[in-house]
Order: sequence, then structure tokens, then C-alpha cells
Amino acid sequence: MKKLVLSLLLVSASVAAQASNEAVLQKSLKPWNPLSIESNSGVVTLVMNEDSVTTQIYNSVIRMGVCGPIWLNPQKTTYLKNTKEVRVLNRYAHSGFVFENPRSSCNEAGRAKGDGSELVIASYTHAF
Repeated sequence: MKKLVLSLLLVSASVAAQASNEAVLQKSLKPWNPLSIESNSGVVTLVMNEDSVTTQIYNSVIRMGVCGPIWLNPQKTTYLKNTKEVRVLNRYAHSGFVFENPRSSCNEAGRAKGDGSELVIASYTHAF
């Protein structure tokens, strides 16, 4: 019985974290007007209103839209906590970039000096 209650608590916390991620991202990504924001099994997928996601668009979305809430509000401990990757895709959800381990990667990028944050973000990025 205790295991069942514990399992239910963990599932509800996970669902709350996903809802929290989506709410925070909905607000922070408003300037880019994404077509959709979905969170499933530790993967957040952002479908942008662009035919092609360029490196400039990707870097802006990651720095200001994804990492910005962590840097501006570090006490939000559940935001992206259990997220493995953030996919930033074109309007067809066919191509784009993937940002790995966003919580720790954003923290590392936030500590970087000068243009170092772009290098940190690039080191945790691969093509989709």
C-alpha cells in the first residue's frame, strides 16, 4: 500500500512538473509565437513558426526562452528538472536542433563569461 501511495505521489509530481515546464515556456517563448509546446517522457518539443530553424533563431530561443527563466528566477527548482532534452523544430516538426540536459546546461551557460554561454549551448546541441 505504501509503495502504491509513493508511486502515485511521484507520478503526480511528474505531471505537475510537466505542466509547470509548459506554463513557464508558454510565457517565456511568447515573442517567438511557437505553434506548439509539448512535454513527454522528459522531452520538451517546441515547434516554431518558421520554415527553417537557423542557428540564430535557435540560440535566441534557448538563451532567452528556455534558459532565461532559470537565470532570472533560480528558485524555480522544478522547471526543467527532469527534462532530458529540448527540441526546437521548424513548423513541420521535421528539422531543427536539440538542446541536451537543459537544466544543468543552462546553469553552466549562465556561469560562463562573455560569449562563453554561446559556446556552452553549442557544446550541448545536436541537429535533429
